[in-house]
Amino acid sequence: MKLNKETALHSVIRSMLHLVICSIILFILTTVFIELNYIDFRVIKELYLPIWAIAVIAIVFRQYIFSYIFVSSAALGLIVEYIIHYHQPEPTMEGAFVNTLIICLGFTTGVIVQIFVIRNRRRQSISKPT
Repeated sequence: MKLNKETALHSVIRSMLHLVICSIILFILTTVFIELNYIDFRVIKELYLPIWAIAVIAIVFRQYIFSYIFVSSAALGLIVEYIIHYHQPEPTMEGAFVNTLIICLGFTTGVIVQIFVIRNRRRQSISKPT
């Protein structure tokens, strides 16, 4: 495939769009939980900023599906953690363990799904006549 200015610009715009979407998801979620006084900036800096950075690195390497699955799992994990803590009479670490498990499963699932997508794209490009 020949790379020209239009396709390069299109690729940059697409990457920026994916970056904005992932950033908005994490920003809205963390803002809501800050307003609920559930997490503070330290938690965001230590847990969710590295998650965002991993998603950004994946977007730079055009692994969009992985980044969406990973960010979504982080969002789901935080929501589930909050629900677990909300329903407990005394605070425990159960919610944090479930959150960590969901994030790890999201990372693993994202890697596996992205590998399948890459393999399918390669098979399709090989089977296409040029």
